Amino acid sequence: MTVYAQGFFIAGRRIYSTMKYRRRILKRALECADLPEIIDADVPQFILTGREKLTVCNHRGILRCDGECMRFVTGCGVVCVVGTGLTLHMLTPYSAFVYGNVTTVGFEE
Repeated sequence: MTVYAQGFFIAGRRIYSTMKYRRRILKRALECADLPEIIDADVPQFILTGREKLTVCNHRGILRCDGECMRFVTGCGVVCVVGTGLTLHMLTPYSAFVYGNVTTVGFEE
């Protein structure tokens, strides 16, 4: 087996790294179909309804969860939700519902 930067060969056939290949195929499919990038499963989506309800879609997990700050892992980095009285009402593998007085939502460096 010979390893290269773009992929590797097995029995003379090039095999690409699975994640990079999937991302490239998905990106091309979205471009060809003229669909918005928001459909991409790796891009996080935040829906803020008033100041009381925040829906976080396409997250990969939670790093911190307390009444003042919640930190979510996404494909673009760590997102910090700051507010008062924050409670996590429902958590699924792809979305989370946060209730409370949300003051800021931002990416951490």
